[in-house]
Amino acid sequence: MTNPYETLGPEKFWRSAVADIRPGDAFPGIWAPKYAIDNQSGFITAGSCFAQHVGKWLAANGFRFSPSKIAPEFNFSFALGNIYTPALMRQWLEAATGNRELDGQIAEQDGRFHDLLCPTVCKNGYASEAELLAARQAAITEIADQIKGTDLFVFTLGLTEAWRHSDGTVYPMCPGTLAGTFDPEAHHFHNYSHAETLEEMEAACRLARALNPGIRFLLTVSPVPLTATASNSHVLVATTYSKSILRAVAGELAAHHAWIDYFPSFELIASPPIGGRYFEPNQRNVRPEGVAFVMSHLEAGLGVKSKPTVAGAAPADEDAICEELLLENWNSNHRTDTSARFCLVGDSHMPLLARSFTRKNLPTLGGMIMMGASWAAGKFRPDAEDFFVPLESRATRHHWLQTLEDLTAAEKATGQKPVIVTNIGLNTRASVNQLIQWLQARNMLQNLDVNKCFDFFNEVKAPHKAAIKAFVDAGYRVLVFSDPPLQRFYEKGSEIEPFVELYEKLFCLVVRSLGAEFILVRERMEAEGRISETLCSQTLLADGGRDWMHGSDEYYDIIRDWLVAA
Repeated sequence: MTNPYETLGPEKFWRSAVADIRPGDAFPGIWAPKYAIDNQSGFITAGSCFAQHVGKWLAANGFRFSPSKIAPEFNFSFALGNIYTPALMRQWLEAATGNRELDGQIAEQDGRFHDLLCPTVCKNGYASEAELLAARQAAITEIADQIKGTDLFVFTLGLTEAWRHSDGTVYPMCPGTLAGTFDPEAHHFHNYSHAETLEEMEAACRLARALNPGIRFLLTVSPVPLTATASNSHVLVATTYSKSILRAVAGELAAHHAWIDYFPSFELIASPPIGGRYFEPNQRNVRPEGVAFVMSHLEAGLGVKSKPTVAGAAPADEDAICEELLLENWNSNHRTDTSARFCLVGDSHMPLLARSFTRKNLPTLGGMIMMGASWAAGKFRPDAEDFFVPLESRATRHHWLQTLEDLTAAEKATGQKPVIVTNIGLNTRASVNQLIQWLQARNMLQNLDVNKCFDFFNEVKAPHKAAIKAFVDAGYRVLVFSDPPLQRFYEKGSEIEPFVELYEKLFCLVVRSLGAEFILVRERMEAEGRISETLCSQTLLADGGRDWMHGSDEYYDIIRDWLVAA
């Protein structure tokens, strides 16, 4: 041997290991577990959203994955939702080991109590503070039980940015975004350094081993970029800073501890040779093909063959998608342009439509005011002065007040009222379920009387009708458009498509009777021969299927062009 490189395998050289690999092909030898793992090993998962895919894959392939019994819908092992930072994981583990009391951090809104330490687990809040604290303690107890009963802890590091209370408490997200009220005197932004992140992650691992001395860790880094940054940097720079630190910390811990390993999910999606091929057009969300590509390397390293799966349509994490769109709409992309011709008022379809307008350099006002489920449930009340008042949270009321201010400013600047573009009253998933339940209660499913169905809109959708009528009475031109007519491309969506079609046609007649205009997307797209699978969203849901409630960029571009021409 003349030099140490002569005996190295092909996976050690860039040309043979990377450059010569065809796009989409696997990278042989990129990962092998440093300790024994088989289908008798117990697994738990936590961390950023990408860890859900690991848990789902383990469960589908015969491994002993233990999801939370309290909140199994998250595909995590703890009833906490996403844990983006090592500091937050450490905080929960300190509570689970009895080293920290997690008191307070409760926000009362509209008679409901919200837990600021895990606001996504019970979005509608608890009936009392006592009920909230009991749920929090149950989650802490489950953390300890899950760790004591497992062999391997898969943790996905997601962010370095966090919001902390002045008393040191770490939040999963900034108060005021989903629950509570932001207080600049009490709530402070912090971007963890490499040294801090290393300390927090190592402390979290050791706390887990205090509960279970034999537990091992498999660390991953989420390839998903930041939705928004509160730092002074551009979001691209902030993302690179965050992911660089997280990747370095994971690698350093794996190098120094025999019981910590690293799996390269970040490299398999976000590294330059991949060329961004597994990101959706927004360059953030990972396409289903990308998840499958990552998991194929996990199964190769474990020496197993994955079972074939059927992509489902159940919107298991639709709320998470909607929350992300809400944050994007009001935190990172919100700008007021008084020349805007359109004001968007509705649910998560509005940020996607706003993106389409932005691609044509056309400004819009408003956007996503509330979650679709809240619209469907009537979590707003008609108001003589403000058209309606959102009741989902203080944050949504702030969004609406901002929209009203922008409407007034645009009218003064142009001398014309912007056109109100809305889907109030649609919110298909929840609204159609309401209609089906209403029909069942009246034994009308088998013997459908279309004329009597209008009673449903008078009884259940009266607030939605009042809101639309208020805009019309105030002199606004109102364009209501129906949701994507793409249910036929999804197994579970196709089951309810006849009821979706019925709901759309009935609501179209209701809206037009109020003096507003209605764009029946299904009817118009069928007439133009446009309905195709290319209009479907590529966003992956927690159950492995695609997001069947939203459309693709091409879909929203079509809606935009119709609105501009209307």
